[in-house]
Amino acid sequence: MTDPPRQLDLLDAARAVQRAATDGDVDTLHGEVCRLRNALVEHVADRELGDGEGVQRRLARHGQQRLLHFIDELLSTTHESAESCTCLVRGAELRSLLIRQLRLEAVSSAGEPRR
Repeated sequence: MTDPPRQLDLLDAARAVQRAATDGDVDTLHGEVCRLRNALVEHVADRELGDGEGVQRRLARHGQQRLLHFIDELLSTTHESAESCTCLVRGAELRSLLIRQLRLEAVSSAGEPRR
């Protein structure tokens, strides 16, 4: 069994998405987004936030769902023509959403013992 991805690994994967978007390599971009999605799914499973009713926990769970939905949307549109592709902007947006999510998770789990 592999160790769950760490936050820095997720951020590194998001940077790889941005690099592929900047290079205009749609196939690499699709592969990097898939890699990020798989790592995020692992991360979400490892960071089970429980069913607590705290506002921070609900926000973090909702953020996880939004981020996965955003990635799924990005995956469904990465094979557009180069002229109409918004991959560069969406790659930057993806990294921004990921950073926000990791901060939400840190706040929601503050004071809890680490697993």
